[in-house]
Amino acid sequence: MKIGIFTDCYYPQVNGVVVSILILKNALEQSGHQVYIITGKDSGNTDTHNVISIPSISFFRWAEFRFALPFVAIRARKQIHSLDFDIIHTHTEFSIGKLGKKIAARRNIPLIHTYHTQYEDYTHYIAAVGTPLLKDVVRKWSNFFLRSYSAVIVPSEKTKQLLCTYGVKNKIFVIPTGIQFSRDSDKTIVKKKQALLERLGFSKEHFILLFLGRISLEKNIDMLIDVLPDLIQKDDKIRLLIVGAGPYFEAIKEKVKSKNIAQYIVFTGKVEHKDIDDYFALADLFISPSKTETQGLSIFEAIERKVPVLVYNDTNVKGIILNNVSGLLFESSEQLTDKILYAIQNPEKLQVFAQAAYKNIQHYSDEEFGKNVIAVYNEAINTFKHQSN
Repeated sequence: MKIGIFTDCYYPQVNGVVVSILILKNALEQSGHQVYIITGKDSGNTDTHNVISIPSISFFRWAEFRFALPFVAIRARKQIHSLDFDIIHTHTEFSIGKLGKKIAARRNIPLIHTYHTQYEDYTHYIAAVGTPLLKDVVRKWSNFFLRSYSAVIVPSEKTKQLLCTYGVKNKIFVIPTGIQFSRDSDKTIVKKKQALLERLGFSKEHFILLFLGRISLEKNIDMLIDVLPDLIQKDDKIRLLIVGAGPYFEAIKEKVKSKNIAQYIVFTGKVEHKDIDDYFALADLFISPSKTETQGLSIFEAIERKVPVLVYNDTNVKGIILNNVSGLLFESSEQLTDKILYAIQNPEKLQVFAQAAYKNIQHYSDEEFGKNVIAVYNEAINTFKHQSN
């Protein structure tokens, strides 16, 4: 089938939505389907195969986010209309998503949406403080936006339950983003690890904590930085590796300086997704303090690479990470501190946890992800045809 994926976020941006779309695109194409990406124009985007770019501008308080301007893209709109899609799949609730809705209505074809982001936790990008009123507006707006869709895909049961509290009545499918299982040999990983250790100034004696993801306020990196001084006093071999970039990057670096712990922390800045294996190979413990994850793709990527994980206890990891069985969970700063010290003192148990978590994600492959999404497409197309007759 011919599939149109409409998204405001795409390569070269690095975030969970982009990674999910790239994995889906590859899985669909591997199954023999034609996939076209309709997205905002970005000067760094070198992927032009079946990509239709629409003029865009930066969002005023979120510079890395591009806001497309479909109303000025007459030629692009004509090209999109000429493609005769079988189905449209939107991954944004903003301008490109609205364009996808209009084209689906005009072409009389089914429309699918993936709800990636828990927007009520992101209202601080609009106002200085996420007020209850603004959060309520976000909930009502999400419900309104989704009404015309044939079906909605969400990455976790947590997100499905959230949409249900919004009053969303659409059929909702829980389909976690698939994981691309590593193909590097153990020898290759060891060589890469040694080279990167030296380049970053780490040694084999260090216990390396890894945060990998978007550097933003809602990722709750502050909690991790706040507990580090006390941890370092108890064990000065602790090092923190922060991989990624984002709107909170400079603020978190300033916080590290103010606490006089800069010598214990390395910031890499933006890293291409294809290179993240190298950084996972360094980690003794992967940490995710975020309370706002819809799936937490980086957590699953760490597990796939058999890196022990310590994550905030939330429903997005339910059934995957069981405390002291397949990983470590925390809910407070005190618990975070205690669990890190426990991890340092119990390296053998960490490896047992990592193996157990790895077994729990075997059905999360990118191939399975593609099959599940295709099943939703087929059901939507068949239902749409039946309703049209």
